Amino acid sequence: MRMRSVIFFSVLMILMGARAHAIVINPMVTEMDVLSGGMAQIVLTNNSTQQAPIEVNLRQLAFNPDGTFLAKDSADKRLMVFPPAAILKPGKSQVFRLQWLGDNQPLNRSQSYFLRFSQPSLVPSQGDLSGIAVQIHYNAIIHVYSSAHKPNVTLQVRDDSSVVVANKGERYAYLNSLTFISEQGNSTIKPLQSQVSSVAGESPYFDEHFLPPSSFIELGNNEKLEPGEYQGYEM
Repeated sequence: MRMRSVIFFSVLMILMGARAHAIVINPMVTEMDVLSGGMAQIVLTNNSTQQAPIEVNLRQLAFNPDGTFLAKDSADKRLMVFPPAAILKPGKSQVFRLQWLGDNQPLNRSQSYFLRFSQPSLVPSQGDLSGIAVQIHYNAIIHVYSSAHKPNVTLQVRDDSSVVVANKGERYAYLNSLTFISEQGNSTIKPLQSQVSSVAGESPYFDEHFLPPSSFIELGNNEKLEPGEYQGYEM
């Protein structure tokens, strides 16, 4: 499935059917540092009155230079999840553990995955009678990185007021976690800062964006910003 990077944060679960709200995932986004143990866990809770069979698989996100991506079944054996399947009883939770096993294989840049939890229906439904198999999918997002990796994000404001942000580093970054300073050092942009700071409720300069390694995004025109190139710093 091909999506814009801005949708990356708003569409975390693919929900089909009224029972989709019965499963709760915590946390929805996980970051794993391979140099700090390379372990994480995600908890699924079944809030329904029926038991829920769950199957687990990893889907690796392959990013294009413009920030769009493809999700495909992962062939990377360095990241494993345990257990691969479970049956959640009503009101119960199951811990799924993630483990990075690539100690002897260097991670050249950060990688991102969907951890997909699939729930087939146990009870025959109208869909079954019609020959249509209904399966519910829930996605958590996993970012795997090394603390040795660094993002290298620049923001360019062109003379026509259009804005381009590029990440030339080895690690992902979040646009709104950065502060941008001009090459001359006399101008600063904080994406979350209001365009007119004295006006209460004014919208920020930019929406939130996920910036994978070796990617760029065009943010449209913003006449409030001074033309030039700005370097991003994590604050």
